[in-house]
Amino acid sequence: AEANAKRASDILAKAGIPVTTTPETSHGKPLWSVTTRGDAALLARITAQGFKDAYVLKR
Repeated sequence: AEANAKRASDILAKAGIPVTTTPETSHGKPLWSVTTRGDAALLARITAQGFKDAYVLKR
């Protein structure tokens, strides 16, 4: 999980997309969130990097 998050962070950083990688737990299991702030245009850039399951959270 951590290695996948690092890989995703590296890919997005090379594309000029700043991200935050955060360790979390869900149901007692570790997971890593890779997040950024942006709009639909940024989401399009992220999906163009191969992250077809990326989505926008509204908080």
